[in-house]
Amino acid sequence: MAPAVHLRLRGASNSARVRAMKIQILAFVLAIASAFTASAARKPRPVEVPAPPPAAVAEPEPASAWSFGGDFRLRQEAFDHIPLMTGAEARGGENDYFRFRTRVWAAFSPCDAITFNARLLHEFRHYIEPSHSHSWRWPDELVVDQLNVVLANGDGTLRAVVGRQDFMPEGAFRLFGEGTAKDGSRSSYMDAATLVARDGSDRTRLTLFGAYDNAVDPLAIGDIDRDLNGYAPIDTGMDESGAGAFLRHAFDENLHATAYYVWKHDSASRLPEGAHRPNEDIHTVGGRLEIPLGDLLGANGEVAGQWSPTSDSDRRAMMAAADLHAVWKDAPGKPRVALNGLYLSGDDPDTDAEEGWNPLWARYPWISELMIYAYDADGAGLWQNLVYAWAEAGFAPHPGHRLRATVGPMWAPEANGAGGEHDRGWLGTARWDFPLWRTIAESPRIYGHLFAEALLPGDYYDTDEDLAYFLRWELTLAF
Repeated sequence: MAPAVHLRLRGASNSARVRAMKIQILAFVLAIASAFTASAARKPRPVEVPAPPPAAVAEPEPASAWSFGGDFRLRQEAFDHIPLMTGAEARGGENDYFRFRTRVWAAFSPCDAITFNARLLHEFRHYIEPSHSHSWRWPDELVVDQLNVVLANGDGTLRAVVGRQDFMPEGAFRLFGEGTAKDGSRSSYMDAATLVARDGSDRTRLTLFGAYDNAVDPLAIGDIDRDLNGYAPIDTGMDESGAGAFLRHAFDENLHATAYYVWKHDSASRLPEGAHRPNEDIHTVGGRLEIPLGDLLGANGEVAGQWSPTSDSDRRAMMAAADLHAVWKDAPGKPRVALNGLYLSGDDPDTDAEEGWNPLWARYPWISELMIYAYDADGAGLWQNLVYAWAEAGFAPHPGHRLRATVGPMWAPEANGAGGEHDRGWLGTARWDFPLWRTIAESPRIYGHLFAEALLPGDYYDTDEDLAYFLRWELTLAF
């Protein structure tokens, strides 16, 4: 404020300057008197003086409509001896490589109701084994990973996102999570329009979506023309589209129920030697229930069915999942243990129908990093023909740290593997998430994880190996 006052004094008359000086002298005297009063207040005979005028409070600077950020992820992954249903080994056997991914993003909010988001992504790899691999070599391509507008009303009961986005309805990780199944967790976007509507108490929530994902990204910058959606490396040109609705209701704080319907269309795609995979419309109806069983225990269950009237062989498939878990919320580290079960139907070769479950947009390693490679011969991320029962335990030994381990057997309902039996083997996993460095403002920060999986193959596979493994370490710098 001082410079503006001086400018006014220089342009004012002598009488105005005199009045201004008097005001300044009076303020100075009042300040001295206030200090004297504070000192005298501790004496037996206090002296009362007028209080000084309140100090002017500076107006807070308005928040910027722009925000920026990004992250850099460094991974090393190694795996070997992962069996395929055909009797071969996944990806030719031993693989060992580094992954370098960089993302930068910007957001612009001209008002509370509108936000524009954009994010660019680049990833390349360096292979140690096989040393001759040219996959994902520098400079590869630049990807528009996010490009959308978010529209929201004032009370938060309506929120719409239109454009390229990461989309997963709450709890729907068995159906969603990966819109680019063949780019190896580089990205997971969907080109979609989504709407979430809530009631005033947020007890009932309706999620609607419509999506169309091209087989080759039309926004990618580079000459790679990478196929993102096909079910096999040689399966190209399959566009994915669909729509659906999820209705979720909370009966109380812990008891939740969800019902959903999803339609997905796979366009016809090209196979070697001029062959084509026909298009298919897949309809999925299901429901999920989250049940509290006291302060310690809880249970979840989900069942879904599929049919495809447009496929050459009429699809009739099923998925079921359940878990019983215990969480000690007040104990140090909040330990958690659980028993889990999963069933994904497989195709019976003795019928004309198609009984194999289709995972829709969940063709990512939500079951297992190792096992997703074991499904290469079935189809990229094509989770089906699986019964999996596993136990898990986890706890947080220190703030920001988390340890988790699982172990359990796997079977194939249909014995269509080269080994001719149903036993897929025993799978064990272990993971440690940890922070490495952080600031008070939480940005920049560095965090990472160590992860390991091991499979003792069963006689569903025709393999002489006793152990298959997948290993990964990762560090991420977020800014």
